[in-house]
Parts: sequence; C-alpha cells; structure tokens
Amino acid sequence: MKIRELLINDAEKFIALNLQLSKESKYMLLTPAEAGISREKQQDMIHSMKNTGNSMVFVTEEREKLVGFIGITRGSFEKNIHTCHFALGVLKAYQRKNIATNLLQNMERWAASSSIIRIELSVMTENIPAISLYYKSGYSVDGLKVASLKIGNKKFDELQMYKLLQ
Repeated sequence: MKIRELLINDAEKFIALNLQLSKESKYMLLTPAEAGISREKQQDMIHSMKNTGNSMVFVTEEREKLVGFIGITRGSFEKNIHTCHFALGVLKAYQRKNIATNLLQNMERWAASSSIIRIELSVMTENIPAISLYYKSGYSVDGLKVASLKIGNKKFDELQMYKLLQ
C-alpha cells in the first residue's frame, strides 16, 4: 500500500471511497447522499484545494483502489494559519492494518513542513477505536461538543482533540 497526494484524476475513486465509508460507518460526517457527488464537482473541489494551498488530502492506495484518506484544512487567517483540522477514514476491510496510523504520521510530516504547530480534530465520543488511536498518537482532549451531531432523532457528542507539534 502506498500513501500519496490526491490527484484530480482520482475523482471517481475518491467519490467511491467516500460513498463506501459513509455506508460502512456512522462516524463519517457525510451521509451516502452527500458523498455521492458528481465526478465534475469532485474534480472542481480537488482543483480548488490545490489552488488555495490551505487544504491537502492524502490517500492510501492498494492495487489502484483508494482504501483510506486524511483530509486536512489549515487556518486561513493570520491568527490561525499555524493550525489545521483533519478528517480521517479507512474502509472496514483495511482497518487494523496501521493505515490510519500511517496517514496520521504522513499528515503530521506535511503539517510540520507547512509551519503548522497545532493539529485539531473532532471525533464522536462513541468512536472508541479512533479515540484510542488518537491518544496513542499523542493527541489530547481539548473539550466536548455536546449534541453537535444528529443522526435521525439521536444526538451525539464529539470530543475535540489536538496535538502540538512544537
């Protein structure tokens, strides 16, 4: 498996990855309807990300299939340009194979080389495997977002976590 930057030509594969992730896990933010965007819209999003310079997506690829990703968005103002927030997803069949750990490490190297010193994330409090991964990777709890997500009629809390690189 290799980790690399998301390319415009990956649009269809990235849509398929996000669609499958949204079906496999309630922990992903997008619903299947939201993940199923057009190839053109996804290409525009990738192009825009590359042009603005304050977002990055790394993907894990195995045999030409995307099996995981980490999407990073950095602060866009002078006072928060040193921070970034990320979202991470790995297909169920590929979990517990160090893919998430490798994506985190790759993202942290990119962040450090981009003068980012604070990395932030939000994770549903029920997502114990992800929380364990983040603790193991040196992240700390910053706070609790109460009832920040809603699936059907059920409300979910999120932990806000962070890691300082310097």
